[in-house]
Amino acid sequence: MATINPMAVLIKASAIPAATTPGPPPIPYWGHLNYLDHGTPIKPLTAPTPFHVHWTSIDAYVFVCNGVNTNGETCAAGPSTDPQTGQPVGTREVCGTAETNDPTHPTVHFRVRAADNGEPGTNDFFWMHLSDPNTNMIFYDTGCTFLGSSTPCGSGGTGGPGGGNIQLHKPNPSTTGSMVTFCPYP
Repeated sequence: MATINPMAVLIKASAIPAATTPGPPPIPYWGHLNYLDHGTPIKPLTAPTPFHVHWTSIDAYVFVCNGVNTNGETCAAGPSTDPQTGQPVGTREVCGTAETNDPTHPTVHFRVRAADNGEPGTNDFFWMHLSDPNTNMIFYDTGCTFLGSSTPCGSGGTGGPGGGNIQLHKPNPSTTGSMVTFCPYP
């Protein structure tokens, strides 16, 4: 299990109508992931440091659950809106294709699961799998950990004092496509 601290992650994803998608139709999603692993033990041996992942397409935006999620799988009953921000809390998955700077895996499928568990963000989590598109074998797995710590999800612990803040946002009716129920990649 790797800590999120030596990694830099930027995620922005949304579901929008296919007519305005900056990629080949009919995929109705847009977004951005820029991920850097600055040398954790899980970095592929064939990848340089930093290991860089940059997504090129989003194939699925998955609603997992609303509410606080501390085990990586399910949300507890409770408010689905953060009282401080008025924004949703819950868990979503984003899946698609990415390019890397690893010569063994220049093109990969990614599956990101992220949870916004409310403010201040120290109990949010991030989990990413990268798989080979030819074999569907996972070769990189961050494990589910709270931001700012190496504490695994479901351990009864919480995140660290810093390291990020995942923010879900209310849907924008003019740009919302449909969420799906599963990610096609491992």
